[in-house]
Amino acid sequence: TDLENVISVLPDLDVNVRHFVHDEDFTCERDTVTLEIKLDRHHVSEGKTAPPVHAPFFPSAAKEEYWVILKAEDVRFSPWEMIMTKITDQSKLVTTEMKFPAPPKAGKYKFTVHLISTCYLGIDHEIKFDLQVESAAQLPEITDAYAKDDLEAETALEATFGASNVDSDVSSDEEEQQASTS
Repeated sequence: TDLENVISVLPDLDVNVRHFVHDEDFTCERDTVTLEIKLDRHHVSEGKTAPPVHAPFFPSAAKEEYWVILKAEDVRFSPWEMIMTKITDQSKLVTTEMKFPAPPKAGKYKFTVHLISTCYLGIDHEIKFDLQVESAAQLPEITDAYAKDDLEAETALEATFGASNVDSDVSSDEEEQQASTS
């Protein structure tokens, strides 16, 4: 029946979000934070794509799409009020990322992710999360990549083998030309 056909194409979604800073265990002032949004369409079979939306009076087939809006709850401490991206991928499992700057001061900040359908009313999702921002002054000190021992060992190798692998500013053609004129 028509009702069963409509119900079979209505989106049934799981939405998960997580935030992180690449190669870090915590978020620091002004870090670039990545927000990962995972969308799982339960109404789509594995390996298939989402069917066209149910819109019998629309002049052409419409695709299921979503706006993802990241909103900072306290804009006094955020250089932006909201960031948006659009999900147009029709796959069963969709992962997208948004990058945003962490607030400039240490503290706990509240954010909301809104997933808004472009085609259906009443299936929007709202996910709230807290972002703990640490003070940059409390970061551990970064040590030099070359320790004193490494530099001494490198100097000893240069003394033993010389700097024969160092390129000169003179090419081999120019060297030959200089040798023939001498």
